[in-house]
Amino acid sequence: MMLSCNEIYELVRSTNRFENLTSVDPPAPGILVSCTGKVRTRSGVEVLTISFRDTFPYSKPIIQRLNQEGTQATPHVNREGIVCYIDDNNYVVDFTNPFGIINESIERAIKILEVDESQTQQQEFVAEFNSFWQDYSSAMRCLSIITVKQRISKIACCFTPKNSILGNSKKEINEYLGRTGQKYIPGQLSWRSAIYIPLPADTKINLPPPSKFWTKEQMWKFIKANASSWGVSKINQILCRDRFQPLIFNLPMEGEDNIHFGVYFEKSKDALNAAPLIIERLDKKFTFPRAGAKSSIHEKKVLVIGCGAIGGYIAMNLSQLGVGNLTLIDSQEFSTSNAHRHVLGAKEEIFFPKVEGLKKEIEGKFIHTSVNAISDSIENCIRKKKNVFENADLVVVATGNPSSNFWLNNFLLRNHPNLPSIYTWLDPYGIGGHTLVTNNNQKKGCYQCLYKSDPKLGMYNMASFAMKGQSFLKTQSGCAGLFVPYSTLDAQQTSIQTVRVAVRILEGDEKENPLISWKGDKTDFVSHGFQLSARYNQNKEELWKRRNQYPNPKCPICGDQPRELYLGALKEAG
Repeated sequence: MMLSCNEIYELVRSTNRFENLTSVDPPAPGILVSCTGKVRTRSGVEVLTISFRDTFPYSKPIIQRLNQEGTQATPHVNREGIVCYIDDNNYVVDFTNPFGIINESIERAIKILEVDESQTQQQEFVAEFNSFWQDYSSAMRCLSIITVKQRISKIACCFTPKNSILGNSKKEINEYLGRTGQKYIPGQLSWRSAIYIPLPADTKINLPPPSKFWTKEQMWKFIKANASSWGVSKINQILCRDRFQPLIFNLPMEGEDNIHFGVYFEKSKDALNAAPLIIERLDKKFTFPRAGAKSSIHEKKVLVIGCGAIGGYIAMNLSQLGVGNLTLIDSQEFSTSNAHRHVLGAKEEIFFPKVEGLKKEIEGKFIHTSVNAISDSIENCIRKKKNVFENADLVVVATGNPSSNFWLNNFLLRNHPNLPSIYTWLDPYGIGGHTLVTNNNQKKGCYQCLYKSDPKLGMYNMASFAMKGQSFLKTQSGCAGLFVPYSTLDAQQTSIQTVRVAVRILEGDEKENPLISWKGDKTDFVSHGFQLSARYNQNKEELWKRRNQYPNPKCPICGDQPRELYLGALKEAG
């Protein structure tokens, strides 16, 4: 339903909100019509313009305060007077009722414009502070990796050919540049000191007008009003060597959040000019909550064994979710055959160890994660007495190799009986993926429990969605090129399933040793002449309900009467 200019004007007039209503047709590209008039609020008379895009009513009306100059900054109103009365992402209304849309939009805008001296209004102003701060034309952006501090302190500022960076120290900034691949020759970097100033919770800021920023004297007056005598003395002490250091402020918000903003100084022939510094934060306190990452698992140490398609995505996802310490173990090099189902893709890491490529990728993307890359097999690590399991909170085994998994299952249960471990693998052609938790909370169930022996077919995995006795190996170059067909989507889905349960274990929420499986489409699998197992016929709810029913009481490893096997190298030297 598209409306004409006259129809929209009549709808606005019929709300009876405006006095002296006039319209402009059309005022700007993409705008169908704008209406201007006076609106009476509890705070006084406002002159508002309500504009309509040519996509109305499927786009919200634009409401602008015209008598903006000289007014104190109001939450949800930008420097141009545009009122943010509803988020665009939440604009879902009855599009068949344009009058209702217009009337409600005006109502919401008026409530925002009405002056409220309450604590709530002040908190909303603080929450909107950055949107005001970046409206100054002289504002400069600065990347920040500084942590939230409670005391006034000296920090470092680095100017590169691309940007400026704030850090707790020069060393920290250099480490950030190195891990993100930013390489500069000597002389390309310029260094300065800066001052970090935490403000009290009751700080009140009257923003300078858009046309004229604070002078240095006004800036110093603001500092004195919001810092203790000790704080003023400390700032003076730091400033004694350089009176033009950037000032970085920490403004507390309601709850535990805070805002960082800054001021920098530029010398001219006649004066020293202050200008706003917009702080783009990369510290954990700011970035983790916005990405769903968890500070609760940041100090956890996770060992990932096997860094192929599934293991690569697991390592990446764990980093994204906040795990700060990863050890990656894999003896293989990254090759062209990995390119389309591995998280690294076709990059320069081809013909280099997978773990080194993942370390570079993870540490370059997620600056709060440290990666220990070991290009070797887990068996060799144990033989060489590398303490890879020491202090680990979780082991994730993504080798995709049953024999290696049997070996590790025996080793971990006998040598590290309280170290939670996860085994994960894929069925071919996208029919499913599996995640098995073992060694958790002293509960029964291990990798060995999943297997039974058939007199004719040998050992088979009862969790598989494929009927026993089938071979799915394909080759493009003889024995050296054997592979099991599955896509990167299958690897990613299995990774997500595995990482979800890994986080539950790290946070102490998973108390059992579940077998979790996702089930995919069978079309491609069946079209190649393969047969499905009876387990595939279970629906999603049945698979979940039976996730803890697999343990075998007669299991030779974790059963009621485990057998003593000749383990050879499995026995870790003490």
